[in-house]
Amino acid sequence: MNPDKVEHGQYLDISPLIGAFLCTLGALRFIGMGTGNRSLYIIGGISLMVAMFLRYLGKIGARQRKFGQ
Repeated sequence: MNPDKVEHGQYLDISPLIGAFLCTLGALRFIGMGTGNRSLYIIGGISLMVAMFLRYLGKIGARQRKFGQ
């Protein structure tokens, strides 16, 4: 068996982890807004937008594959 031609049929779904990360950034933004900490609000908002941009940028041109194919 040639190691260069190994095809893996199973993929690990990390979308729940990405969603939890984005929710954490959103919570950071609202904590900053609630406490009146302007820098925390701005940093949380900018990091949330960058993370969402990178998430959707990764979906461009990606083929959807069924589990095991």
